[in-house]
Amino acid sequence: MKLHSKFSLVGVALGALAACSDSDTVTPGITINPEEPGITISPEEEALRVMAVQDDGNTIDAGGAIAGGEVLTARSVSVAAQSVFYGDGETFPIDATVQVERNPATGEVTLTLNGEPYDFTTADRSGFEGTVFGYDVSDRENDKFVAMWNWTGPLDDLLASGSGFAEAIEAQSNLVPGGPNVRVFAVVGAETADADLSGLPTATYDGSSTILFTPNEGFDGSEDETQLRSRLTMTADFGAGTVSGNLSELKFRDGRGERRNAAGKILLNTAEFGVNGFEGTISPDATYATNGELSINSGSYSGAFYGPVANEIGGVISAAGDRGAEPVNGIGFFHGEQN
Repeated sequence: MKLHSKFSLVGVALGALAACSDSDTVTPGITINPEEPGITISPEEEALRVMAVQDDGNTIDAGGAIAGGEVLTARSVSVAAQSVFYGDGETFPIDATVQVERNPATGEVTLTLNGEPYDFTTADRSGFEGTVFGYDVSDRENDKFVAMWNWTGPLDDLLASGSGFAEAIEAQSNLVPGGPNVRVFAVVGAETADADLSGLPTATYDGSSTILFTPNEGFDGSEDETQLRSRLTMTADFGAGTVSGNLSELKFRDGRGERRNAAGKILLNTAEFGVNGFEGTISPDATYATNGELSINSGSYSGAFYGPVANEIGGVISAAGDRGAEPVNGIGFFHGEQN
């Protein structure tokens, strides 16, 4: 099955469950090195990376790493987050950290979001039409609300090898009116070694993307949200150290479940990479700029390569625009597999 078909099915299920920047502006948490192309990785982040090719020469994927006891930490280039105040509140981008690992006591996932661990249990599993995609905890007595969803397949893809080198997840915590709530998209996985990238041939990727837009002010719950789902196409020229692509076959879904197609494309403009990481701007093409029901005034995409030979690409998108006369901001993910 082609990845974009798989993603479409996952997106429908999760939807049913849920009801131009200047050169000095980059995604929160990302550092651009002016002396070298691409992303600078801090020593702290470097120490947390899991590589697809292990020291013993064996290959590991995302699910296999978690099953083997590894902690998968999302790179700063692969995290996009919002602070969300439900109930006539504000939404705006923030920094966040995300880790996932297997809880040996329960066999389920422990999510650590901004340093706060959430130990899910089998009873927390939640899904759609017989397929489990994540967890949903609604503990009203203790005011504890947290959810996590796998956007790249069933939940068990995160817990066993054989399903891919990277997984895209969405998580939310403390879903209550009046308080600061966190929503985050992140890609976790087993990365391609930096030194191996430049020797690879040019590759194309096919996959999917979802961006969730919310109003900057006056947010009152899921009915105020707009999802933009699309097909992802990307090209990586490893010799030149550049990556670019676009989002096409655009489909909007509003908080009432109504779906509409949109003409045109959203461009992922050329970005450079040296080490395994990239960050670039996004912009609408002329067709979308003329016909899109939700304007995109500025935005960025960032991510990394996963698998022993950059088998997969994945990362996050942040954007700002207008839905009619209403300012909105959005976060989302993209993920693709080599053709």
